[in-house]
Amino acid sequence: MLLSLTRSGTSGHWVVAAAGGGVAGAVVWRGETVPTGAGEVDAELEVPGEVDWRTIVAASTRANVPSPAEDELLLRGVVEDLDQDGVLTLRVAGSVVLIDTVGEPPLHVVGQEVAMVVHSAELYPTGV
Repeated sequence: MLLSLTRSGTSGHWVVAAAGGGVAGAVVWRGETVPTGAGEVDAELEVPGEVDWRTIVAASTRANVPSPAEDELLLRGVVEDLDQDGVLTLRVAGSVVLIDTVGEPPLHVVGQEVAMVVHSAELYPTGV
């Protein structure tokens, strides 16, 4: 996933955004070397822990999309798959993000656009 990356003060977080939209907010960089400044980076996005379906909203209108706090990340994309173990495959900014979920998903969620705010999202450089 190609992301725009800038340093966020002294919190240890980085602010990211995807050119095509769908990703905006704060992440923790998990690469061996820390980027020297602002720029674009190709990285894999990981959402640690589980996301409760009660916090995932239909993103068919802007009114439904939550705003992230200073240390949170907004993800917005199309549900590609949801397996029986609760692993959500979300297409975000042209890439796939796998997210562990808990709770009861809505009926017919595959193919729908959804949005969520996540905590402690991590970026791992792909080396590309």
